[in-house]
Amino acid sequence: ERAQHCVAHAAAGVHGAAEQQAAPRHWPLNSFALIEMPPSPKTATLLREPLLSIGGSHSTLNLGVRIKRSKFSATAPDLRDFKNEPLLEEEPSVKPATFMEAFRELPKEVYVVFFVDFLNSYRSFGFRTVQYQYLVNEFGMSDVDTGSLLGLQAWLMVVFGMIGAMMVDAYGVRNTALYGLSISVVGRGMIVFFSDHTSLLISQLILSPFGEAVLSTGIYTVALKRLTTPRTRALAFGVQYGVLNLAGAIADIAADALRKHDFLLPAWVPLAGGATWSGLRVHVAGTWLAVVVCLLVVIFFLFDTTLTPLDENVKFTSSPNMRVPPATLANLRAHATPLQLSRGFLPVRSRVAPEGAAAITSVGGLVTWCKGACSRAVASLKDLWVM
Repeated sequence: ERAQHCVAHAAAGVHGAAEQQAAPRHWPLNSFALIEMPPSPKTATLLREPLLSIGGSHSTLNLGVRIKRSKFSATAPDLRDFKNEPLLEEEPSVKPATFMEAFRELPKEVYVVFFVDFLNSYRSFGFRTVQYQYLVNEFGMSDVDTGSLLGLQAWLMVVFGMIGAMMVDAYGVRNTALYGLSISVVGRGMIVFFSDHTSLLISQLILSPFGEAVLSTGIYTVALKRLTTPRTRALAFGVQYGVLNLAGAIADIAADALRKHDFLLPAWVPLAGGATWSGLRVHVAGTWLAVVVCLLVVIFFLFDTTLTPLDENVKFTSSPNMRVPPATLANLRAHATPLQLSRGFLPVRSRVAPEGAAAITSVGGLVTWCKGACSRAVASLKDLWVM
């Protein structure tokens, strides 16, 4: 409130100085009511600096920040500073879509991502909720040894999760998912079909960090962002969050229902035919089957696809920057269906590795790529701080 009061008084001073000139510029004082300054270090800095400085033939109003014009404030005045630069930056206007409109605009590839998210969430929550009881009851470990093993595994999962996030940027969602799922099939299968401590340690300390930690970095969220527009992205992320929680709830119900019983396996089951399994082991075997099905879905149906605007003047600002040559864009428009033309975008499958994949093959290229990734991260943080 103090900052708004100072700005209003400074604007009044500028307005009075402008009336004395031949060509006065009228700035409505009520327009400054749109300015909101949340408490932050920048607000304190603004209050310490002079807001109004008069020098010769012009007066300078130092706001210290640049204001964005909201898409809902179309009647806001066109304010400019003494250098004739606009103080209000236009935001891209996006027409809000209803639920059914946004749902119909989702491409079919989005439903593949939803199904993969469901399987991945079942795999993760299904074992995470019973892993302590599973290691103690099925492998005969003590409480202290189990806690030490799970603590070390959690530390490794964090480290390899960071590596997995970089792999998504360098090699794409499909290749990263294939890598992580292939290792997870072996690692999860070892604790399902074997009961010795060697298999447990290899699975939890070697294969699990390399495989399952990569799958826990939100790689399918990246795929979902590339398949949505600003009109449909909110709906898609909301549905994805619901799918993740639904899979976790089903996994908890299945674990609670199965843990009370023992099961005699048919003779045709590989590696365990005729054996008697506890309900916990059967439940963990179900999470292993979810990994197998997820791997098959990724192999045959999940690709690195990005929605590309059919108009070269339109850009999805929060989507990855795909450089589509004009000739290629014209070819896409020529082969687009009437529905795709009316929507204004077309799913384009990437057949080449993303930028940066080749750079990681050498040590010098890896260092250069890491510096570029860090600089982009710092730039993003600065943008968030300004907002």
